Formats: sequence, structure tokens, C-alpha cells
Amino acid sequence: AYTYLEGDKFKKKQRKHFTTDFLFDRGIEFMERAKSLNKPFSYVLSIPDPHAPNQVRRPYDEMFNDMHFKLPLTGRQSILKDPAPPKWNFHDHMEAPLDDAEQYIDELESRKSFQNHLQQYFGMVKCIDDNVGKLLNYLTEAGIDEETIIVFTSDHGDMLGEHGKVNKGRPYRTAAGIPFMMRYPAKIAAGKIIKSSLSSVDFAPTILSVMNVKEPGVEFDGFDFSQDILNDKDIVNSDYVRFTFDSPKAYTKGSQWAAALHKQYKLIISRSDTPWLFDLEADPYETQNFFDKWAYREMREFLLSHLFVAMEEYGMALKDSTKVLYWSFIKCTDSRDVIKLDGTSMTCEDLGVSVSLEDTCSKQKFKNHCPSTCGECCKDSYGDIWVEGVLHKCRDIVTDCHHYRVKSFCPMTCGLCD
Repeated sequence: AYTYLEGDKFKKKQRKHFTTDFLFDRGIEFMERAKSLNKPFSYVLSIPDPHAPNQVRRPYDEMFNDMHFKLPLTGRQSILKDPAPPKWNFHDHMEAPLDDAEQYIDELESRKSFQNHLQQYFGMVKCIDDNVGKLLNYLTEAGIDEETIIVFTSDHGDMLGEHGKVNKGRPYRTAAGIPFMMRYPAKIAAGKIIKSSLSSVDFAPTILSVMNVKEPGVEFDGFDFSQDILNDKDIVNSDYVRFTFDSPKAYTKGSQWAAALHKQYKLIISRSDTPWLFDLEADPYETQNFFDKWAYREMREFLLSHLFVAMEEYGMALKDSTKVLYWSFIKCTDSRDVIKLDGTSMTCEDLGVSVSLEDTCSKQKFKNHCPSTCGECCKDSYGDIWVEGVLHKCRDIVTDCHHYRVKSFCPMTCGLCD
């Protein structure tokens, strides 16, 4: 056995033995055998790339060397804290100096490792694209392209610098969103778009149904959305509510978040922050929180109620990872976004540390931006707080005031207000 790094052993063999090429070639051979025997076939072709160690064969390894990659907009915003990311998105650049953030970003983009990562990533994707083309050409040449169902999907996305993260593990679309492309000319019209919220657990029952497998003999967790695919509508956006959640990890001492998705809306409840509600039509980059906006109150309550039930029904790890969760906004809370004082960038956390608390809090813009730190607000929050699986109002939980989330949510009830 040898590795890809032992390049000499791969001379003149890369196209034949590189993993992506090798697996596609075996897949085509499988279909050739099935066709020669006049038998139907079903084949899952699982390609490891794009994935670490982020290496691809020639010529793809140098195909994008003439491109200079930049940090995505949301990555810049996360570093600049303009706007600041949610607390559950503890990203790769948390310690970047705020007042030298632009220089930090320039230096990051100039690193050879940053450029090489993206050059190799795009090379891996182009290699896959070319092999998909090879497979499609085979089906056409074999005369079975019209009757063959082709599905292209993935298990997760890679953020590649979006929101300050390189890999995955966040409920953002760039990490949790995946493609689901299906080609079946005999029954599916080209260009059809399904906007419904769906999950990978729904794929198996749906694909089997499109294949006309009536009784697969397995009870699936997901549901069959094949009618959305096979109907005559050009665009489908069904009323499904789906869920996703963070798996528990030792270094985070449990799960960090859980989310409910419906159409373009996404609600995230977490251990580290108040709820976030994204509207991907109004904010496709997922940087704005619509949770406390009046126009979203019905959708907010709709998703909260579904997620509350689902946490117990599906045994989401989040419910066992903490005693208390914010189920509503905190009435008195500081903004986490950047604010400037005499041209210097800072946050509310800097007040009383690097700058005078008294001087800054005498200014109205700081009172508005940092009401809690400046002592301008000390009131109980209006909504619910989740305590050990039960939703409470502040008036009901005085006995839980020892918990810091309860104190911040209900400062008056907990005796913190003068």
C-alpha cells in the first residue's frame, strides 16, 4: 500500500487510480455489466472528495492557481463584527484584533495555505464535474439515459471561510444545506425547482418511491416527497417542517444548538445565545436576526412550538446538554456589533476594560448600544425561558435564579435591579 503523497509511484497512473476517477470508472463498469445482462440496476457512488487532505491529481491541482481567493463577505463581517455573528458560531478568528481587523484579513488572504486550500478544493470539484460528465455521456451512448434516474447529493457543505469557519458544524446554509439534483427525463420535467424544507433522511423513501418500489421492507425516519417531484408544477414549496441539530462533542460538553426549518425560515435555539430566526429570502447570507421583529411573530411562534415538541420526540441532544435555554429575547441586552469611539472599533465588552465606563456611557449612542453595561435597562424579559423541558415566565422561576441564564432573563425577579 502507498499514499497519494508518494507521487513517483503514481506517474502516468493518476487518471486511472485517483479515487474520484477510479470510483466513477467502477460505476460505469457496473452499469455496463447490468446492461449486457439486460437487468435493471441501482448503484450508489460515494465520492470522498472534496475533503481533507485537500489534494487532487494533475491537471486539477494547478487549474486554479491563477485565481486569488478572497474571504467571503460573511467571513469579513464575522471578523469585523459588523454585524457580529451569533454566539453559537464560535469561529476560527475569534481572537482577531478588532481595531486591526482589515490588516488581519489582508494577511489571512495572502497566506499560501489559504490560497492553496481553495485552489485544491475547486480542483477537486472540477474533477468530480468532469467525471459526472463522463458518466452522463456513457448513459447517452448506451441509450439508457432517458430511463435512468440520476441523483446528485451530499452529506454536508463546507463553509470555506463563510461566517469565519472553514469546515461544517453550523446550521448555516453553507454548512447544513446540501444539493439534491435529480434527472429522470421520462417523468421529471427539466428545470423543476423544489423549495420545500427537506432532510437527507427523506431521500431514501423518496428515491425508492420514484423507482416504483412499493414495499421496501424498511421503516424510514424520513418521509416520501416523491409527489412533489413527480407533479406537474414548475416550482414546489410545501408546508413541511424539518429539524436539524448539533451532535454532542466532548470539547463542547454536549450539543450546542437545534434548529427548525420551514420554507425560507430557520429558527435556531442554542445553549450560548438567545434565539435566532433567519429569513433566507430577505437575508440570503444569514447575518440578520428577525426573531424579535413584529412582522415575524407568527412564524416565530409556529417554529418555536414545532421545535419544542421535536426536541422531546426525536431525543435531540440539546435538551440533555443544558438545564436552561433562552426561548425568547432578553429584554435588557447589549448589542454584540462593533461600535466606534473616536475612530476606534470596540464592543460593549470593552467598556470599563480598555475605555472608561463612565465616559462612554455618558454618550447616548453607547447607552442605546450597551444598555445593560451602561445600567440603562434592568427589566424582566416578556417571553418564555426553557428550564429542564418546561417553558416558564419570569414570575414562575424565582427558585432557579442561581442559574446565570435565568438571572440575565429575569433580573428583576432575581433581585438584580436597584
